[in-house]
Amino acid sequence: MVMAMASDPSSDLRALGRADAALIFGACRLLRLPEFRFFQLAHERWFGRRAEDRELEPAFVRFLYGAPAPLWVRHLAREVMGRARFEPIGPETYGVEPILPPPIPDHRQRLADLFLALVYGVCFVTVTLIAL
Repeated sequence: MVMAMASDPSSDLRALGRADAALIFGACRLLRLPEFRFFQLAHERWFGRRAEDRELEPAFVRFLYGAPAPLWVRHLAREVMGRARFEPIGPETYGVEPILPPPIPDHRQRLADLFLALVYGVCFVTVTLIAL
């Protein structure tokens, strides 16, 4: 008899943390904000007040170590990514000053990825030939 195994709750939380990270990093890229500033913006929008850094640090550190993001951060990230599917999104959309440089356009990113893959390929072939 085969029994269904319940999933490990800690692995579910890690998976949620990774999904949150991808969502939040994407929203940060669109708004050109570092992650901590994104947490500040999310707090301001959710609670209607600016949080002290010391209030946000525990949640931010947990997020950095792979824990799921707080609900209010996840909510803003989903909102930003959802709006980006239908309209151009930038820092001005949310009334924030961009801190990071603009993202690399897709064609330049693809070229950079291709170059990196080429370098890795050459390194792999070189190491393989040396090992023979």
